Amino acid sequence: MEIASAWFSTFLTTKPLEETVTPFIEHRDFLYEMGAKVIVVSEQGHSIQGLMDVPLFKEKPVFTPTEWSSLIEGLHHLGKLAREKDMHIVYHHHMGTGVQTTEEIEQLMELTNPELVSLLFDTGHLVFQAKNLFIS
Repeated sequence: MEIASAWFSTFLTTKPLEETVTPFIEHRDFLYEMGAKVIVVSEQGHSIQGLMDVPLFKEKPVFTPTEWSSLIEGLHHLGKLAREKDMHIVYHHHMGTGVQTTEEIEQLMELTNPELVSLLFDTGHLVFQAKNLFIS
C-alpha cells in the first residue's frame, strides 16, 4: 500500500512566500519517501473554515488582485519544487476560503500553468456551494 497524498495548507495570500516554502519542502520530501506522486495544496490565508459562528457564504474571503497574484506566483513556485521530485501539486478548492465558488475555481485554473498546477475537483464542496455546478 502507498500513500496517495496529504493536505498542505498554504498562506500565500497572507504571509511571505518563504514561510510556505520551507514547510512545503519538508512535506514534499516526506510524501516522496512514502511513494506519493501528488501533493494536495489549499490556500488558507483569510480562511474562515472551522469558524462555526461565521457564515460560509456571506463572510467568505474574497481575494484582491494582489492576493490572486501572490497565490498564483506561489503555486507556480510550489509546482516547480514538486517537479524536482517528479511530483505535482493539485489545488483543493474549499468552503470558507478564497477559492470556493465556481467562478473562483475557473479563475484559478485560467491563471495557473497546467504543467505546474492541477485541480483536485472536490464534488462535495462544489455541490455545497451549488451556485453553478458547471465549469467551462
